Amino acid sequence: MFNTIYIFHDHFRWLILLAALAEILFLLVMYRKKPFPLKGFVVFSRVFLAMLDLQLVLGLVQLYYRISEHLLFRHAHPLIMLVAVFLAHYLFKQAQKAPEETIRTKAMWSVLIPLLWILLGIYL
Repeated sequence: MFNTIYIFHDHFRWLILLAALAEILFLLVMYRKKPFPLKGFVVFSRVFLAMLDLQLVLGLVQLYYRISEHLLFRHAHPLIMLVAVFLAHYLFKQAQKAPEETIRTKAMWSVLIPLLWILLGIYL
């Protein structure tokens, strides 16, 4: 079971990166559109956030099994990913509440900042 979770967790990160890139592409295409298509942004963000949440749960299950087996693991990766998921949720909520003048910028940052943290956590 642990190997299945490990393999799924390992390969699922590429789907998360693909979802983030799709959301960034959507935001770039819709950047100048008035009014800003909030519904599309919310759909893309919720898919991205759901994928991040699933990845976090898989990572925590892995962490639990590694601790119970007394294996060595990197401490920075789980902490960085936890920060990335928190930032993704927090910045999404802030972007949703933003006025029309600033929503485009906040929407873009709500994807880019967690994506940078995710890449940092993967390659650290």
